[in-house]
Amino acid sequence: MTLKLFNTMTKRKELFKPLKDKQVKIFVCGPTVYDYSHLGHARTYAFYDTLVRFLRYSGYKVTYLQNVTDVGHLTTDTGEDKVEKKAKQEKKHPLEIAKFYLEKHLEATDRLNLLRPDILARATDHISEIVEQVKKIIENGYAYVTSTGVYFNIPKFKNYGKLSHQKPKELEKHRIEPDTTKKNIQDFSLWQYNPEGQLKWDLEIELDITNKQLKEILGVGSSNFVE
Repeated sequence: MTLKLFNTMTKRKELFKPLKDKQVKIFVCGPTVYDYSHLGHARTYAFYDTLVRFLRYSGYKVTYLQNVTDVGHLTTDTGEDKVEKKAKQEKKHPLEIAKFYLEKHLEATDRLNLLRPDILARATDHISEIVEQVKKIIENGYAYVTSTGVYFNIPKFKNYGKLSHQKPKELEKHRIEPDTTKKNIQDFSLWQYNPEGQLKWDLEIELDITNKQLKEILGVGSSNFVE
């Protein structure tokens, strides 16, 4: 049985061919656990649940991964972490907030009879890997350090926006007030310095291109893909 999926880059339905025969890896952007899930979450995960079930029914070995953003979802470029903001409102520790709302999210998806992912990766469980990735991006010249954090330098990456078909001017539009320390208004945060935050990792990172050492808190972002 064949499967056609919509290719965002080509804007066409195309025959699905995995990179490795009968092995499929699916990464789906999971919840930011600072509040209850809503109907939009249900729609997203119901779709991927259907896809995973169909692929397994068709004889594929599927590895289904979702991340959990339990730190790093900021209200603005240099603003407050959403989990920490909720923690202040409820007078609890941020990780207590994250644990509670992740459990509620999983309860909701269970009630919808959605398969749980094979791997549920919490951002706070993978800080060391995130640090190494950010360092590598800086070393390769695609990110830079400011007094507020580390930013991805979009103009340096010539194909940025190719997948979504966004034009450079569209990337300059902001829903939030941009950080004035950025080189370009469209650049986005990879790592934020937040001395007031409750969630911190005391990490000294030597950045050769800046000759500085920073102790900062990470921000994490992601998207969906099928391999």
